[in-house]
Amino acid sequence: MYFGLTNIGNVRKRNEDYIEQYDFSDDVHLYVVLDGVGGNSSGDVASSVTGQKVLEYLKKNMDITNVTESIIKEAVQYA
Repeated sequence: MYFGLTNIGNVRKRNEDYIEQYDFSDDVHLYVVLDGVGGNSSGDVASSVTGQKVLEYLKKNMDITNVTESIIKEAVQYA
């Protein structure tokens, strides 16, 4: 069982954070956590689209037997 929790903080009126979990296999799980861009318009959209694009890239390109820092960087650059 997995769960995630973010906190709106003391300044903002809404939470713009994004959490996603994806199971590549029974043994390999990925968690994407993005801090929303508070104070800007549509920070929640920015964090969710970025998170979805990171996962999209990794689902297509990651070899679960050889996860490297470079593939994660590539996913972030793609997003």
